[in-house]
Parts: sequence; C-alpha cells; structure tokens
Amino acid sequence: MFFLKKILVFVSVFPLVLCQEALDSDPFLIVETNEAQLKEWPVEEEEVQLQCTSWRVAVEANNLSPWEKIPEECADYVKEYMIGKGYELDLQRVSHEAKAFARSVYLSGDGNIAWIFDVDETLLSNLPYYAQHGFGLEVFDSTKFGQWVEMGIAPAIESSLELYEESLFYELENFPSIAYVDIKVLGGSWEDSNGVQVGEEERARRTGISNSGQLWRSVE
Repeated sequence: MFFLKKILVFVSVFPLVLCQEALDSDPFLIVETNEAQLKEWPVEEEEVQLQCTSWRVAVEANNLSPWEKIPEECADYVKEYMIGKGYELDLQRVSHEAKAFARSVYLSGDGNIAWIFDVDETLLSNLPYYAQHGFGLEVFDSTKFGQWVEMGIAPAIESSLELYEESLFYELENFPSIAYVDIKVLGGSWEDSNGVQVGEEERARRTGISNSGQLWRSVE
C-alpha cells in the first residue's frame, strides 16, 4: 500500500515538474498558444457585424422602410461583401437556380416563350460606380448615375452572361419548332447628353450581351 501511495504521489507531481520546465525553457510558449486559441473579435466589432448582417437581410427581404444610404458603421461590411466572394457567390447561386429551373420546366410550345432579364445588377454590374461612391454611403445621385450609364462601360455579370448564353442554347436545341425565343430586357431608359433616350437593351448590347437576329424589346 505504501508503495502504491508513492507511485500516486510521483504521478501527481511529475506533470507539474514538466510544466515548470517548459515555463523555464520558453516562458512565452504557452502564452502565445493561449492567445492564438482565444483570439476573437472584440465584442463591439462582433455586434456591428451582426447588426449589419441583420440590416442587409432586411433590405434583401424588402422589410425596411425607404432608405437613402447604408448605415455608416456598415461601410466596411458592405464593401467587404461586395468586392469579396459573398456577392459573387450569391450571383452564382441565383444563376444556378435559374438554369436548373429552365432545364426542368415543361413548355407547351405555343410560341409564347420569353426569357425576361432585368438590366441593372442582373445583366450589368454597376459595382465600379458604387465603388467610387462609398458602396452606398452617399445618397444616390441620379445625375451622376446617368453620366455613368452614358459611358456604357458597365461590365456584364459573368454568371448572368452564362445564363443568357444558355437561354440561346435552349432556343436551338430544346425548341426546334419555334422560330425564336423572345428575349426581353426589362427596364427603363436613361437620357444621354444629347437628349437621346438610351434604352436598357441598348446598354446591354453595348456590353456585348446581344445576338444577331434575336428580337430585343424593351418592356416598360
């Protein structure tokens, strides 16, 4: 029994000796490890992240009263979302779901087939414009935005372009008895410096989203 007690005492003391040796040999080792394990956002920053996520979801669900600009404390959050992977992945997901629906839907073949595309933030991205204006921190200026539109340099959204091109493929392969699939561009128009109305379908065409022989029609 006495021998067993000695073993238990040795087992209890041995880890303490090892810990003391580790502290003596490198007193910063354990401290550094603990900091890495416990590292997390300050409470106030985490709260801002949660509040801004809640605000964004409310906007997307159209649950907010009319608002003019994003909350100032959400500037970094919105910027990170828009230029990071989050926004791109959201666009890709919507396009993927639209493709899945198009592949599975049954069409009667009566000729009343239309692919409806919006322009702003659907076919064309205005992200370069908003990047120059605080990603929504500034109150929307229709004059400045009109000047941006007039430049005709809004890039196509890649995932939407793929969806558009796939819709043309369906025209040739899935609907051989139909002369064409009417591709409509939904939107209004902007007046350029010469007083000429620049239709949304023309904006899309300027960006390369067009097809010779295809019927383009602006749906007001």
